[in-house]
Parts: sequence; C-alpha cells; structure tokens
Amino acid sequence: MFLVCGLIGIWGSSFYPMGTALQMGPGYFPALVFGVMAALGAVILAKGLVTAGPGIEGRSWRPVAVILGALTVFALAATPLGFVVSSAGLVLIATAATDGHSLTSRLTLAGVLTAFCWALFVLGLGVLIPTWPWFLQ
Repeated sequence: MFLVCGLIGIWGSSFYPMGTALQMGPGYFPALVFGVMAALGAVILAKGLVTAGPGIEGRSWRPVAVILGALTVFALAATPLGFVVSSAGLVLIATAATDGHSLTSRLTLAGVLTAFCWALFVLGLGVLIPTWPWFLQ
C-alpha cells in the first residue's frame, strides 16, 4: 500500500515545477515525501517476500469501514461543528474500530488528541477552520 500510494503521489507531484534543492518548486517537497513513502513500501514488500511467516487469514473490513467513516464524518462536520467537536468525534468514532477501549480511555484520548491537534494546526500553522460550532461563536 505504501509503495502504490507513494508512486501515485510521485506521479501527481510531477505535474508541478520541481525546482532545485536551493529553490524548491511546489512539486519538490511532495515528491520527496512520496519518494520516501515509496521506498519504505518497497523495503517492507521485499522483507515480506523473503521472510517466512504465517499467512494472512481473511480480512476484517469493520476497522477499515469505521476509520473511513470517522474521516468522512470529520470532513463533513469540520466547518459547521468546528475543529474541536469534529476532531473529538473523529477520535471517538475511530476508537470504536477495535474492541478493548473503555469509555474513559476513549474520552481521554479524544481530549488529548483534540487539544494537541488544535494547538498544532490552528495555533501553530494557522489553518483557517472554525474552532467551535457556528452557534457558539
């Protein structure tokens, strides 16, 4: 998966000017990041092909569906409900993908991750997204 996503990213970034290491164009950094991702995927693939181990048994689609659903809810809720509510919702939904998490640990994780991401993206990077729902502002 890393290899395929990395190669698709490299291809997509090739449509932007690359520039040089001293004067980076808009495609330079994405190509670099996706190149590292593709290289990591190639190493993981090679190691998996030469290392003996148990085979993969069946697929569990529930975690994949729950994580994709959580991301979709965040994308749809971020503007009307604000960053704090939608981020907390994202974490609470995503932690339902696996069993074994108590409600207390899920709420704690949601609070800590929401605070960290708000500080990083809204305060630190200045991402323009409402912090709170429109009816609280």
